[in-house]
Amino acid sequence: MTERTTGPETLSSSELREKLQQLYARHAAKDLPERPFRRALTEFSYRLYTAVARDQLKPGETIVHEHNIIRAHGWWTRSILQDPDQEITSLYLTDRRIVRIRSVQVPGRPISCDAADQTTVDSLFFDRIEGLKVHREIRWGEIAMGLGITAVALLFYDWLEISGPVLLGVGGLGALHGLLWHSRWVEIRSRSAPEGGPIVVYATRRKSGRTFLKLLRERIRTAPAR
Repeated sequence: MTERTTGPETLSSSELREKLQQLYARHAAKDLPERPFRRALTEFSYRLYTAVARDQLKPGETIVHEHNIIRAHGWWTRSILQDPDQEITSLYLTDRRIVRIRSVQVPGRPISCDAADQTTVDSLFFDRIEGLKVHREIRWGEIAMGLGITAVALLFYDWLEISGPVLLGVGGLGALHGLLWHSRWVEIRSRSAPEGGPIVVYATRRKSGRTFLKLLRERIRTAPAR
């Protein structure tokens, strides 16, 4: 995931959507190489999210920090030969509330932050927050993958003179990592949950996640109670 900071914007959300469409058209016409295309795509996609978030702000309200998360979405319904859809969640911390934007990015089409990619926007004011609840979970998928690699390495150990020990080590370390390094996320509990369900902060060990939670805790403590 890419960490970003907010800054002054000059392009509107509609202009940024047009920019993204142009990027895809240039890439399809072989006018834009892969690496510059991916770099520009990431930049304009995040700028579009920020523009949509700014459209939600009230007069005098400002964005203090943002935290972006990309997770696989619906991979179990797609062929293993296809890239999975990605669920993108952007959390914007303003001086009054949390603004959440969620979209589903389908491979091969640009993010548009509208109904075309199932975008939803909701928010939660600080004085409606009851507290933060930390969740932890063992990474069962990672453990299963590690054990599977270990089993293959042991089964074909005699035929894999060089790669066998390597696979054995990788599988063992992967299973151990999943067992000891738990998944961690924070649920923001509120008196009245947003329409889209509770706001959840993933990737809390990343710098942007840690900063988001630190600033949020400070604002919860100083928010006037209703």
